[in-house]
Amino acid sequence: MKLYKIVMKKEIQPLPHFEEIVKNNFMILGENTKTFQYEVERRDDMDWTYYYCRFWPRFEHTIEFFDQIYAIITQSISEYIMNCKEEEVIRDILTQEFGFKSIEEQDQVLPFVFHLLNEEEYGGEGELERKRRMQEKIKKKAEDFLLLENTLAIDGFIRFRLKEEWEEWKLVTEHAVDEFLMDKEYKEFIEFVRHLVSIQVPTIELLHVIHIDDKNFWLFDQDWQEISTMSSGNGLLAEGENKVHYEELVLSQLISIAPHHIILHTDQENHHIIYTIKKVFEDKIAICRDCQGCQSLIGKIQMGQICELNDR
Repeated sequence: MKLYKIVMKKEIQPLPHFEEIVKNNFMILGENTKTFQYEVERRDDMDWTYYYCRFWPRFEHTIEFFDQIYAIITQSISEYIMNCKEEEVIRDILTQEFGFKSIEEQDQVLPFVFHLLNEEEYGGEGELERKRRMQEKIKKKAEDFLLLENTLAIDGFIRFRLKEEWEEWKLVTEHAVDEFLMDKEYKEFIEFVRHLVSIQVPTIELLHVIHIDDKNFWLFDQDWQEISTMSSGNGLLAEGENKVHYEELVLSQLISIAPHHIILHTDQENHHIIYTIKKVFEDKIAICRDCQGCQSLIGKIQMGQICELNDR
């Protein structure tokens, strides 16, 4: 008989029990489950849970028997760590490394962490691929450990044997904290500008805002008379202008004009500055994607015939 003892902190919230993971891997990885058996005995004390995993052959000990139980136990350890302990590890990192001690704060940061870990558009591999890669690395380290030991304490194994993985979690968490703080600052900025808008007395009924690209805005009144041009072409917006400063400049112009309603003429509704304007002015905003009033103007702007705009 082969015995492994797996030790872990007592589970506070309901998680898949380690026994269930072992059973699943026994069915998947046991090439011929009729040749050997297993049992998992769980014991608990005040703080810890102990799983006694026993495997024995029905006939005789063979190399294949040891290979199969080795694969089952190490795969189960790696799956348990990735599926049941990863969030706890990240919470520990947030507490120890970045000072996020309250559950409420951690709950706010965690979505940013997993977004960076898993989302392919953020440079990640995708959740399944990332977990598969990390599970393989953890499995190999569990194999190396269990060559010499029959008892593995999950939390100590993570902290002292998974240093490379810990650093990966820490690095992504650091970037996520930066993203969280920038997002928090952005939301505070939006709330401040909303307050300014709410106390402004409207000076004109309608403002047309033509958005061409990243650094080109034209503002017209309800009669299509030009009010202001914010463009890299006229020197008001320099190439490479800081994005935050650029947004502040555009919003400052809109607030100073204080329109009752705004029509945004753009074919880039998801552009960051359009998104910000919509967030600030909310129900004052309407989006135009292709009206007759703006298309001839956009054509003239794109051909550099800005001087002709006031002829309308």
